[in-house]
Amino acid sequence: MGQNNSLSNRILYQVKGKISIITLNQPDKLNALGGDDYTYLAKLMEKSNKDPSTVITLINSSGRYFSSGADYKFIKKYHELINDKKNDEKEIERQNDRFWFNDFIPRNSYLTDCFINHGKIIVACLNGPAIGLSAAMVALSDIIYSKNDDTFLLYPFTKIGLVTEGSTSYSLLLRLGLSRTNEALLLSKPIYNKDLVSCGFVNKCYNMDDYNKKDQVEVNKSTEKFNELILNELSDSVKFLNGDSIKDIKKLINSNIRLYYNSANSKEVIQGYKKWLTGVPQRQFINLANKNIKHKL
Repeated sequence: MGQNNSLSNRILYQVKGKISIITLNQPDKLNALGGDDYTYLAKLMEKSNKDPSTVITLINSSGRYFSSGADYKFIKKYHELINDKKNDEKEIERQNDRFWFNDFIPRNSYLTDCFINHGKIIVACLNGPAIGLSAAMVALSDIIYSKNDDTFLLYPFTKIGLVTEGSTSYSLLLRLGLSRTNEALLLSKPIYNKDLVSCGFVNKCYNMDDYNKKDQVEVNKSTEKFNELILNELSDSVKFLNGDSIKDIKKLINSNIRLYYNSANSKEVIQGYKKWLTGVPQRQFINLANKNIKHKL
């Protein structure tokens, strides 16, 4: 599966029985996502939510990473555009303010809201590591499966000069506990699969073949096998269950949690917007792209 510029090929959507399947499909880029990709992911979540024939929204991926987070090239492109030599200091400030207000706030808020208020079971299949905003969406899923012990989640907000995104200031606290959350968010430390399983963040690890192989074809086959296994198990699980009952119980479980998620989401996007205006995150992303900063990738 190679890279394709079309959004519908970068993120796939299909329905099989009672399950809507969203697949991140840029393995050559470790499934890094640009702004348009995150918006499209949100729209697919809405599409799935409105489909009366399904009860599960299954999010899986391709290759060896679930998602390496935000695409560096996307950040670099807009930073260079805003800081064009033709623009004076006031124009740079005006464009910077307008872009991040019009792009960052609505996109992140919309995407996070689509996960928080999704009425169906969200299942995330971690074929490999997830980073940043992509990892935040994993934390908002109802059921999480991992492929093997090489999987990890990384929330490198303090390394980039940002604040938490995707309601992680509450979701990680709920799922990991205070001590692990402080390490993960304040120190930007990865959370490895064994810890994710032991604290109940990951429902089950399938202990399949190591994803980090030299042969990319074998990596893809291994991930496809993992995705197929989860799909078949979920299909069997919901075969004789009542869809309305599933949705009603999820609504009851999440009725109080949503209040905290929504509060975290609104606070995070405003604080994040202020961080982008400083220019620090943009410079850090460029440093990461140029390999001037040591990174888990």
